[in-house]
Amino acid sequence: MAEQGYDPSGQYVSVEYHAPLHGSTIVARISLVHIEQMSVKEHYTIMKWLARSYFDESTPLSEGPVVLPDMPKDAVWRGRFRGSREGVPYEFSLTTVDLGCWGARVATAYPEADQGEAEQRLDTLISGLRALAPSAQRK
Repeated sequence: MAEQGYDPSGQYVSVEYHAPLHGSTIVARISLVHIEQMSVKEHYTIMKWLARSYFDESTPLSEGPVVLPDMPKDAVWRGRFRGSREGVPYEFSLTTVDLGCWGARVATAYPEADQGEAEQRLDTLISGLRALAPSAQRK
């Protein structure tokens, strides 16, 4: 399942995915934004209020850089949170990624019990985004 948001100016596009997992669902909303001269931490900081607003009683679990294979050490920043929606406990995260003059933010939500597998899938998705990003060698 996917839905798209597109900014006609060409500065923003987003896609939302729903993936089944153990009888529940992982939701990932990927937004690509034309950003220059903003660190992944700054991008994360200005957007985390929005990610937290979708859940009741949102509490932070962790915030900081994420090291992924084949990616620069300062290219990914993630915050993990716990919250609930309609009484169901969830974990959710906001991850920001440096893709050169584009930045990605990936907001995910998943049942608490599936945190480990959901994060593995998220890291694979982020590595794939980075692999597709334009580089100085590609023309």
